[in-house]
Amino acid sequence: MTHWLTHMVEVATLDATSASKDDVAAIGRQVGYEWLNIYRYNGDYESDQAVDSRIDGITAAVAAGDFLVYQYPSLNGPRFETRFIDRMKMRGANVVLFVHDVEILRGSNVADGFDEYNYLNKADALIVHNPVMAKVLHDRGVTVPMIPLYLFDALDDFPLSDNAPSRQLVFAGNLAKSNYLADWAYRSITVFGAAGGSLWEKLTANPQVDFRGALYREQLNAAIGGDGIGLVWDVNTPEGNYADYARFNNPYKLSFYLGHGMPVIIPQEAAAAKFVTANKLGFALSSLADIDPLLADLADADLAAVTANARHIAALLRVGYFTKRALLKAEQTVKFGPLKLPE
Repeated sequence: MTHWLTHMVEVATLDATSASKDDVAAIGRQVGYEWLNIYRYNGDYESDQAVDSRIDGITAAVAAGDFLVYQYPSLNGPRFETRFIDRMKMRGANVVLFVHDVEILRGSNVADGFDEYNYLNKADALIVHNPVMAKVLHDRGVTVPMIPLYLFDALDDFPLSDNAPSRQLVFAGNLAKSNYLADWAYRSITVFGAAGGSLWEKLTANPQVDFRGALYREQLNAAIGGDGIGLVWDVNTPEGNYADYARFNNPYKLSFYLGHGMPVIIPQEAAAAKFVTANKLGFALSSLADIDPLLADLADADLAAVTANARHIAALLRVGYFTKRALLKAEQTVKFGPLKLPE
């Protein structure tokens, strides 16, 4: 039996679109997975036969009984996703979907005729963000076994800070999901991200915002260092229901901050808030307006404790602990079923 994992080949971006998939692929290779390279492309004008030929070329070495982890979505469209898993199942492979996003939960426009819940049920198992996502998918008709990831890993060899804990707020991410930063009126915040037009003008003019612009991953790692508190806070906009989606998903920026040893501030209704508070990695608040009172009243010892916890979990994120754990659990689930571990 060969272990396979899809590796998306695409142009580097200034956001986290490819970061989490690149990390999963790299971690999979560390534990013996072979890559199936999938190029991002526009296949709208390809025939079904051409799509099948493309998939067969990618997966020529996959045989019956092999274990295949497919990073979903590939962003090559529902037809590619569907025909890929159908052809692998016809070939007799075991297929696990490593779910990065569920478009219907995110409120995205799902292609006509694509039943995403039915698609997820085609797999032998799913690796999903957290137990909250697993429950909502189950409640909406997904019946295959689901393994919670809990946190995306964030591979990084940039040295962790050993400086004293800092109260400096930091935001790094997609500003389209957090456009409130343009009118930020709380304590000063350092912001990394792409912005143009009026958003750029407002950010650069706001005295409470130290706007550093957009940086590629390696540059961002160096620029952000590891001092401060990371803000994980999306809002709904006309472009997407990002705050609603946070009730189900694990934002990659959460892992990015923790991977740098930085505690976080997160909305208390976010799904990831349960993990953050249970492991004392930061603070779950009901409103952005609660940030200033929190940091004003926060004892130095409490800040030191959450910073130490963040630096400890960074060691796990940097070696792929959560991905490795989920891959092993998925294989156990598919190949054996529940294990009884006597005390």
